[in-house]
Amino acid sequence: DAAVRDSMAGTLDLLISGSSHAYRGLMPEVLDEKLGCNSYNLSTSLMTMAGRYELLKKELGRNPVKTGILDLSYNTLTRNRITEGPEGDLYQLGRYSNYLERMGYFFRHFQLNEYARTYYDTMNRGIQSWKRLLRGEGRRGSSEKYATKGWQGADSTPIPPLEEDQVHSRPLRTKNDHSDLDYLTKILTLCKEKGIQVILVTLPISERITRMYDGLDEIYGQYVELSRTWGLPFYDFNLYRGKTGLFSDETAFCDISHMSEEGSRDFTDLLADVLLRIQAGENISGLFYDSYAQAEVGEAA
Repeated sequence: DAAVRDSMAGTLDLLISGSSHAYRGLMPEVLDEKLGCNSYNLSTSLMTMAGRYELLKKELGRNPVKTGILDLSYNTLTRNRITEGPEGDLYQLGRYSNYLERMGYFFRHFQLNEYARTYYDTMNRGIQSWKRLLRGEGRRGSSEKYATKGWQGADSTPIPPLEEDQVHSRPLRTKNDHSDLDYLTKILTLCKEKGIQVILVTLPISERITRMYDGLDEIYGQYVELSRTWGLPFYDFNLYRGKTGLFSDETAFCDISHMSEEGSRDFTDLLADVLLRIQAGENISGLFYDSYAQAEVGEAA
């Protein structure tokens, strides 16, 4: 989507930064209509915190951004780039139109033992692109991101309910990765220096996964402390009262962790409404439970 962002340079006033949760779940079209802004979703699958920082820095340098929505999912600060591998950074390489930018990112963030995989991936993508072009199937702008300002929709997939013996059966990693935390600090510092209002948001995930994971309240507490330290608003929409009614596991998700197109539209609409109520001076704290444990009891009642 580099060509799209290049064409919009100088006009964007709201940016979304995240990984696949935000990529699937935050629809710029809805934000633009309800908030009267010109937004863009910079997120993509497996986007690293380093990737988020670098792309955000590029766009903040050429756009009059006033607001940034920063996605904090349950694994935002606990992912490890070395053990995870280069997949997210391979996607990142494709988002630069400038060869020098692409190569600079490559040499800063790829490990020596990943060079061969990167070479293969680049050659394979090139070959497949040429095949599509020769068949008359490929064209510049064929990606949905050209028309949706960075957001990628997905069909709804019903999520089966969790068995009782699986409740809180999967412990989450809760220790922050140093690199993730460092780059988050860089992102928040950059936004603060530029006078950008940052809004920290955790997007809804399926009830199946909130009931399966153990450790969500610990991660939530870390984000609450982070928001207090930086003086930023933070909203976890898994704690939104009535979440299960609004975001049904039957229709609102494409898999257990990511929203479907239907869920994304409903969530972005809700987020915009919450932001408008805050701008109007309304206290919206009553819209949310205080913890995942409380929400589990409240939503089941």
